Amino acid sequence: MLQSKRISWGLLCLALGVLGVVLKQAITNHPLPLNDFSAFWGAAWLLAKGSNPYDTKALLVLQQSLGWHKDFPLLVWNPPWVALWLFPLAGLPFSIAQWIWITILVALITTMAAIWWHIVRHSWHRMIIAFVLAMTFPPTLMLLKQQQLSAFVLLSATLFTVFHRRRPILAGASLLFLSTKPHLAMPFALVLILWVWQQRAWHLITGSIMSLIFFSLSPLLLFPNIWQAYFISALGDLPTYWVTPTLTTLVRLIGGPERTFLIWVLPAISLGIALWLWKRSQRQWRWFEQTPLLLSLGLLLAPYAWLFDQILLLPLLIELYAYIDTLPVEKQRWLISLYVLWCVLYIIVIQFWQSNVLITTMLAPLFVCGYLVIRIRWQHQRGFS
Repeated sequence: MLQSKRISWGLLCLALGVLGVVLKQAITNHPLPLNDFSAFWGAAWLLAKGSNPYDTKALLVLQQSLGWHKDFPLLVWNPPWVALWLFPLAGLPFSIAQWIWITILVALITTMAAIWWHIVRHSWHRMIIAFVLAMTFPPTLMLLKQQQLSAFVLLSATLFTVFHRRRPILAGASLLFLSTKPHLAMPFALVLILWVWQQRAWHLITGSIMSLIFFSLSPLLLFPNIWQAYFISALGDLPTYWVTPTLTTLVRLIGGPERTFLIWVLPAISLGIALWLWKRSQRQWRWFEQTPLLLSLGLLLAPYAWLFDQILLLPLLIELYAYIDTLPVEKQRWLISLYVLWCVLYIIVIQFWQSNVLITTMLAPLFVCGYLVIRIRWQHQRGFS
């Protein structure tokens, strides 16, 4: 017990140190640098004015007025309801809206860490460890730096996992958040469809349809041609040319970047693996056990993904700690040291080799492989206990 408390306090000190560095950088670099949030906020601002939120020229002018110095804008690839969700921030000055958005992201991440902590451990005891793990997780820091939407994909999967039995309409409505980055959740979505059909979960479909209709029609009141603009602008120029730290990028580098169809090879494999997992466990399917694995599968084999998208690995981290906490102190030290080593490697790569796709691509697979090894051993031990 004493050693466990020492580990908890050590992790807390680490978290405070990391957050202190981040806060110091935020204060010394005021105002915050422009990033993807300027695209989301700009789209919401244009929509509030009754203009086209996908107008590249208008976005460029607006972003340049905020300090953007390049001759191309940060584009919005998300459906119109994302601009609607950020609509309350459109009336605020950009700097204030940016800090509020960071606060929202921190609240989402810590809340989801707490939920997964309770799911895995069936208790709220020592919840502070979940907060520490979440806020020192390198993908969390990358997400807060870029202020992206990846946390909403995790939010959707988390809410569904919690509410799919007792609150199916709410669980179905929360699935709309997957649309922020649907390419990251394809295995999860496939198994979800199969599960709904098997369970005849029509209430869940009702919630999804209600949410979809409401958020599809609401933006039309502000800009009637918004869906036409979305399909022309966002989907008319798919980001098949992006070089992101994913295994798909390595496949394309080997097979030839000009062969754009290769972008869908690994996603197709991920769907096949998801289907195999479903057939193997459908009679005893437990979403709280399978959701972390499906999210990591979608991330690793996605057509494209960025480092901040690796926030989807957070449930795996919580589950790993739950297992480590049951081990003798010597093994705890060894496994925690390995995780800290991975964090240090992550930070070093970001600082010195972030542009090297061959190196950055290995960060998430290393973490997931470690998770799978420990999960298999844990299930083996539980099977003989």
